[in-house]
Amino acid sequence: MLDHTGPHLEAEEYIARTFGAEQSYIVTNGTSTSNKIVGMYAAPSGSTLLIDRNCHKSLAHLLMMNDVVPVWLKPTRNALGILGGIPRREFTRDSIEEKVAATTQAQWPVHAVITNSTYDGLLYNTDWIKQTLDVPSIHFDSAWVPYTHFHPIY
Repeated sequence: MLDHTGPHLEAEEYIARTFGAEQSYIVTNGTSTSNKIVGMYAAPSGSTLLIDRNCHKSLAHLLMMNDVVPVWLKPTRNALGILGGIPRREFTRDSIEEKVAATTQAQWPVHAVITNSTYDGLLYNTDWIKQTLDVPSIHFDSAWVPYTHFHPIY
């Protein structure tokens, strides 16, 4: 699996074409390991990560394994306790500056992770987030919506 040649490369290229991706890698242990691989590359030890408070537990593992400082994006919650999306204000530079100032050892985030869709099926406007969020890289954890490439509504 570490050698991206021959049948492995052909399979990865096929997967990328199928899902409309620039590139694809076959990873064992599912999206949990994939999240950690992406995070360890994008957020080196000691750096700050802007992260969805409703993230998958694999990302909590990443924070501990890689000694990364989290700055949390807080989703809404209704009267029944059901989580909604992250409000637009949370993505603004002013809001992030406030969060960084209030978080011990935090610096400006080098990477962001947004769970898209939420566990209840809410989808974000990823184009708006990419234009608004002032960080070098963004990972949209889309483990729950692999079908979006195949339907015109998305």
